[in-house]
Amino acid sequence: MKKLITLFLFLFISSVQARVELPSSILTPNQIVEEFRGAFRVKLLELERNYYALYSDRSISYRSHEPVTCDNKSYPPGSNLARVELTSKQSGDDLFQSIRYFGCGEKLVMQEHLQVVGGNDKPLTFSQVRKGEISLNLKAGEKKRFYRILYGDQTELFSLSQEATPTGEFHEYKIARQLAFQITFLYSEDSSRVTYKYFPYNLKVQIGQSEWTMNMGFTPYTNIANAFSQPRNYVTYFDSSNSQVSEGTFLTNFGYNIRERTLDRLGSFIRVLMNELPPTAVVSTGTQNQRLLEELRLNYTRLLNNTEPNLVRNYLQELILAAEKGQVQDNRPAGQ
Repeated sequence: MKKLITLFLFLFISSVQARVELPSSILTPNQIVEEFRGAFRVKLLELERNYYALYSDRSISYRSHEPVTCDNKSYPPGSNLARVELTSKQSGDDLFQSIRYFGCGEKLVMQEHLQVVGGNDKPLTFSQVRKGEISLNLKAGEKKRFYRILYGDQTELFSLSQEATPTGEFHEYKIARQLAFQITFLYSEDSSRVTYKYFPYNLKVQIGQSEWTMNMGFTPYTNIANAFSQPRNYVTYFDSSNSQVSEGTFLTNFGYNIRERTLDRLGSFIRVLMNELPPTAVVSTGTQNQRLLEELRLNYTRLLNNTEPNLVRNYLQELILAAEKGQVQDNRPAGQ
């Protein structure tokens, strides 16, 4: 019996190792969510640098030694300007974690929920939370990962559900509880396939004084990418009519349906709710501007993945304009 189990595990591990890699343009859940959550992660880093932190058993509070104006109100020195609260609950192989972000006046600004079923994932630590680090990719041995972002108590802005299937994985992305797109991964010994299915959605979201309304009407359609073990690095792309298309056409559809239609809108949600957190200024480490460094890394990743050249172009144009206005300082030695 032990030999049989050992053989099974060997075959399973071998099949995982033999999985044909998809091209880098096929983004992981971590990469997709980072597109709109990255600004919030940087904000958390700025809180660390602008205020002093007080730790308790399950929360971090940020205070200032000076008076601070936040959300049009004045707060005296020593006031709680922001607080991050982490809770974890384990029940069998089900791990549920909640991160709650409070702004000035102890207002609940945002929540992140992460549920993992199966596997051996460890609970998030305060060290990860204060840096805005959260891992979303489904891991080996896990049956399910569910992640969502809420504004305040009940307004769900985003959710991502991932489930392991007998032949791969199934991912479902929602914006404001509306289905935006699904991604299905199918793995075999000699190929890997990813299928994107895009859906129309209607939404109405209000965050503070800002409101978004959108109504779309089209028939759901798909895009497919296939990666093969032989010839090596051979990838084919297909549209919803099952016609083979170029990688450029595939990425254009991805960029419009996922980035422009959904991720950019989620990014605008996040930027607005960040206004309810205390103000922060960019703090330089040596000669490096941290926000600039984070933005450059993000756009470098976009460039490497060839996933959204328009966003990279727009960012470079904004950087050039900022330099022309004297808002970017170059402290490098001459000749570099």
